[in-house]
Amino acid sequence: MKKKVNKCDFGYLNYQCKKEIIMTILLFVISLGILFLGICINGTKNNLLTIVAVLGLLPASKELIITVMFLRAKKYACSESLHEEILATGDYEKSKIIRYDLYMTAYQKNFPIYAMTCKAGELIGFSDVPDFDYEEATKHIMLLLSQNGFKNITVKIFDKKEKFLERLKAMSLSENENTGKDLEILHLMENISL
Repeated sequence: MKKKVNKCDFGYLNYQCKKEIIMTILLFVISLGILFLGICINGTKNNLLTIVAVLGLLPASKELIITVMFLRAKKYACSESLHEEILATGDYEKSKIIRYDLYMTAYQKNFPIYAMTCKAGELIGFSDVPDFDYEEATKHIMLLLSQNGFKNITVKIFDKKEKFLERLKAMSLSENENTGKDLEILHLMENISL
């Protein structure tokens, strides 16, 4: 596996999915190993190591659930071509103000967003998932922003890649600098994503 990919960096969903699969397999193998060790030593499954093995299945099962969530989200990872197009619109690689592979969950729906950035109180994102509810996603994000004390933020999730890239380029060319508030908003988006 390559070096660690931080949450919301390009390639995060793919990296995390592989990591979770390996961790799940490892935890189940450890539990089964303890069970078989107890059977080999005592000749029966009725021993203390069986209890330890069964208790070891609890974290393994939790990890399995996390793995299933990442496997479902993995198909919404930002593509290499989109990543290259985003980098071509401005100096985003050095500034680290683009967040990728955001998979936001709400009570009723999930909102996969390929890329997102914020500048001068304007939060924009891109998702062209066929059944994506843009209005509901915007409401969800606005609600979370207001609950965390962010006021007067414009949220726009684009469904057309060209319009998103056009707006991204305009934002990179604008005179406005990224403020601490913009970075806090992006940090909040990271925290509410898978």
